[in-house]
Amino acid sequence: MSEKALLAEAREIHNQSPVKALEILNRIDLGNCPDAELQADIYREYIYNLMHLGKLEQVLEKLEKLRLLLPELENRSGYVYYHKIKGIVFIEKGDYAAGIEEFCTVLDLAHQSNNPKLIYNETVNIGVVFYNLKKYEQSLQYFSQAKQIAIDNDFDQTDLILNMVASNAEAGKVEEAITIGLDLEEKLHESKNFIQQISCCINLGNAYSLLEDYERAIYYFEKTNQLVENAQQEGRYYDVKYQLACILTKTGKIEEAIDLLKTALFITREGERLADQEKVLRQLAECYYILGDYQIAYDSLHEAFKIHETIIDENTKDKIARYQAILEVEHKLHEKDQLMMIYARQAEMGQMIAAIAHQWRQPLNGLSVILDSIYDAWEFGELNDESLHNKIASGKEVIFSMNNTIRDFRSFFQEKQQYDIFNVREVIEKAVRFTDYRFMNENIKLEFVIKDNCLLSGSSNQLLQVMLIILNNAFDAYQELELKAGKVTIHHEINSNFSCLKICDNAGGIPDGIIENIFNLNFSTKSNNENCGIGLYLAKMIIDHKFMGNISVYNENDGAVFLIKLPLPEAL
Repeated sequence: MSEKALLAEAREIHNQSPVKALEILNRIDLGNCPDAELQADIYREYIYNLMHLGKLEQVLEKLEKLRLLLPELENRSGYVYYHKIKGIVFIEKGDYAAGIEEFCTVLDLAHQSNNPKLIYNETVNIGVVFYNLKKYEQSLQYFSQAKQIAIDNDFDQTDLILNMVASNAEAGKVEEAITIGLDLEEKLHESKNFIQQISCCINLGNAYSLLEDYERAIYYFEKTNQLVENAQQEGRYYDVKYQLACILTKTGKIEEAIDLLKTALFITREGERLADQEKVLRQLAECYYILGDYQIAYDSLHEAFKIHETIIDENTKDKIARYQAILEVEHKLHEKDQLMMIYARQAEMGQMIAAIAHQWRQPLNGLSVILDSIYDAWEFGELNDESLHNKIASGKEVIFSMNNTIRDFRSFFQEKQQYDIFNVREVIEKAVRFTDYRFMNENIKLEFVIKDNCLLSGSSNQLLQVMLIILNNAFDAYQELELKAGKVTIHHEINSNFSCLKICDNAGGIPDGIIENIFNLNFSTKSNNENCGIGLYLAKMIIDHKFMGNISVYNENDGAVFLIKLPLPEAL
C-alpha cells in the first residue's frame, strides 16, 4: 500500500481510535517518501493522534521534524500550525510563559493575513489560554467573539461550543453550560467523532456534579468511560475514572469507586503524573476509611503525603508561572489593541493636517487684515491709543482661536488617553470642526442636532476617534457614489439611562449581505486596500470595551445609520 493510501486510512479512523491510526502510520517508510508536502501531512497526522493520546514529548519530537520541512513547503500556513501546536503542548505541560509566547506569535501571523478562519482559530486559542489560566470570564469573552466570527463565515462551531460549556460551568453559569451541552450532545449523537463526544460528556458530567445532581453526573461519566474504552484512550482520559469515583463515593458506592481509582492510579503511575497520583491516593484513602480498612487508608494517605512533599516546590513554581502568564498574555493583548489604536490615528493624520490648514486659513486671513489696517491707520495718521488697543485685542482673539485648534488636534494624537468626565456636545462639535471642510468642499451637508446635554465618563478622545471613523467612512461612501445632494446628520439624545448618538447619511446604505460583517477585523467595502478593515473594528472595540456600550448599524432612508449607546455614569 502506498504512503498516501496509508495516510488516508489513518485519517479515516483517527477520531474513533488514535491508537490504531498510529499503528497504520508506523507502517509508512518516510525514507522512501521524497515529497516534502506528503511528509509534512504524515507528521501532522502523527501529531494529531499523539496529542489525543497525551504523548506530549513525542508531539514535540514530530513537531521538530516538521519544522525542518517548513522552508520547502509552498503553503506558509505551516508556520502557523507549528507555533499553534507548540503553544498547546506548552500550556498542557504547565509551561504557561512559553505557551503564551507561541500563541502571541500565531496571533501576529493571524492579523498579518486576511484569513477569517485563521483569525477565528486564534480567537478560540486565546480563550483556551485564559481557561487554562482559570480566567473564565475572559475566556468566555473571546469565545463569544469567536462565535460571532463562526456565524458570519459559516464555520463549524463544535470545538468552540465544547470550550464554552466548560468555561460557563467553571464561571458558575452551570444551567447555561448544561443547556448548551445537551444541545451539542444531541447533534453529536450520530457522529463517529469519539473525541468530541468524550469532551461533551465530560463537560456535562462536571456541570451536573456542580449542581449535585449525582444521578445524571454518573450517567455522563459512565457514558464517557465507555467512549474512552472504545477509543482506547484511557491514558489521556484517566481523570474520567477519578471523577466518576468521587461521585460514586458521595453516593455510597464505595467498592465501585475503589475499582476505578485503582485503574486510575495505575495509569497515572505509568505516565509518571505525580500530582495526579496524589489526588487519586487521597481519594482511595477516603474510600478505605469509610469501609473501615484503616491500615490501607493510612498507607494510601502516607504515600500521598510523600508525593506531596516531592511536588510542593513544583506546585509553587507552577503558580508563579501561571501568575506571570496571566500578566504576560494580558499585556500582549493590551499592547496589540494599543498598537491598532495608534495605527488608526496615524492613518488619519493626513486628513487631520488638511483640517488644521483649513481651520487656520480664515483666521490667518483675518490676522493679515488686522495688521494691514494697523499699517494703514498709522500711514494716514488715524492710529490712536483706542484703535490700536482694539486691533491688538482682535488679533489676540484670532491667535487664541488658532491656539485652541492646535490644542484640540494635539490632544487627539496623544498616546496617553485621559479618562475623566466630559461633555458629549464638545466631542460632537470637535468632530464636526475636524471634518466639515472635506464635506463642504464636496457639497455635502454636515449637520448636528443635540437634544440633551450629557456628561459621560471615559476618554473623550476615544469617542472622538469613533465619530471620525464613521464620518470619514460616510465621506468615502459619497466619493465612490459621486452623489450630488449628500447629507450627514449627527443626532444626540438621552434615552433610558443611555447617551444615544446617531450618525445618519444618505449614501445608499450597506448591502444586506455584508451589513452583519461590517465590524469584523479586515472586512471592508472599499475598493482600495489601504487601511481597510480596521476602522469600524476599532470603533466597536472602543465602544464595547472602553465605554461598556454598544454600537450597531442599520439601513434607513436610503442610507446607513450608526447607533452608539453609552451608559450614563450613574448607570455604569
